Amino acid sequence: MDYRIGILGSNGKVGVKLCNYLEKKGINFVKASRSDKKNLDGQFIFDIYNKHDFETFLKNVDIVVNCIGPTFYYGQFIAEKVIKHNKIYIDVFGDEFILRNIQSDINSLIVISAGDCPGFSGIISCWIKKRYFSKISKMDMSYFSGGEITASGLLDILMSVNMGYGQISHYYKSKRYKREKNYITKKYIEYLDRGFYCNGFISNEMVDVSNFLNIDEMHFNNLYSSEEEYLLLKDIYYKLPVKDNCWENVKGILTNEFSYINNSNFDGSLYKIEVEGEKNGKNKALTLEIILENSYTISAYILYKIIQEILYSSKLNIGILRPFELIDSEVIFSEMTKLRLINDILEVENTEYDEGCL
Repeated sequence: MDYRIGILGSNGKVGVKLCNYLEKKGINFVKASRSDKKNLDGQFIFDIYNKHDFETFLKNVDIVVNCIGPTFYYGQFIAEKVIKHNKIYIDVFGDEFILRNIQSDINSLIVISAGDCPGFSGIISCWIKKRYFSKISKMDMSYFSGGEITASGLLDILMSVNMGYGQISHYYKSKRYKREKNYITKKYIEYLDRGFYCNGFISNEMVDVSNFLNIDEMHFNNLYSSEEEYLLLKDIYYKLPVKDNCWENVKGILTNEFSYINNSNFDGSLYKIEVEGEKNGKNKALTLEIILENSYTISAYILYKIIQEILYSSKLNIGILRPFELIDSEVIFSEMTKLRLINDILEVENTEYDEGCL
């Protein structure tokens, strides 16, 4: 089937990169933006709160990809509007919370958290299982994103707990949430030859992938350059007038903090994954570090691959999916390596041993 794709937020950091991928492949799409500051001749330029303009846009597309941020302010509103029009909907930032009021209205395919983290993080888990293990008993994944961050991205990071992306200081074991007790606050990254401050946060995506792969115990951690950076982010969080519905007011506060938090030493994304499990009847321990391009580039490529999967699918299911349920992890790892979106994969440890011998 031929679908017409509409890209909301086409002039943002993720949107621009996604449009470039689609243009190179000759995929039919239209751009949509809240602003005409950039060249969008012949495209949709409208305020999403303008009901007539938004509905005109929706009548002209079959698939809507939402790259607009911050999700804290716009995610739920956009999702509800699109889904009530029975469009295929892909949201790069939004998670389950954007759908909380419209579960009974879903009559199309919805893909949530279709970016770098969450998004690619779930795909990594599937790739590791396929490549290294017959069964995974425990996975501990840590994530760091360096380089420039936007005000929109910063707000969504700060408000992730409030929005229900997951639970802080918890892990997932035997299909139950458990509070971290003897928590490690440092993770050493071989690739960068330095330690990072570690904060546990088990995301909904990691819970879903744990259930999908039958992993008994799952941990997830956000990494920060230092404990001081983590405390600074907490301080910014408490300064935010979150009840203020004017994004521009909040944006001004966040913009003033950029010089303190933007990390220019490493302009990319990085995962450290520590895994225990079985392979060929033997116990196995694996530690990987996966070094990627910046978060916005990875998010755009994940979106592109999801669109490609939908376009070439002979049958689409109705309901809510995550990227790891749609995309073949081995195929995308191979492609991203060739494109240098994955810059390196370090096997810090890869050991097989008989029970009781490690």
